[in-house]
Amino acid sequence: MEKMSDDDIDYSDIPPLTEEQLKRMVRVRDLYPDGIVTDMHPERRLLALRKKQNAG
Repeated sequence: MEKMSDDDIDYSDIPPLTEEQLKRMVRVRDLYPDGIVTDMHPERRLLALRKKQNAG
């Protein structure tokens, strides 16, 4: 797979997006207006503690 190029990928079995799907699409940057996007998943208790610390 590492040696494959994008041209080697067969997309023919992927159905095209419908108009409804296209209408529902949202830009990631619109979901995060402050510009911060992360893929970290802190434990809820740590996140709550951090929020509490930042509030004071």
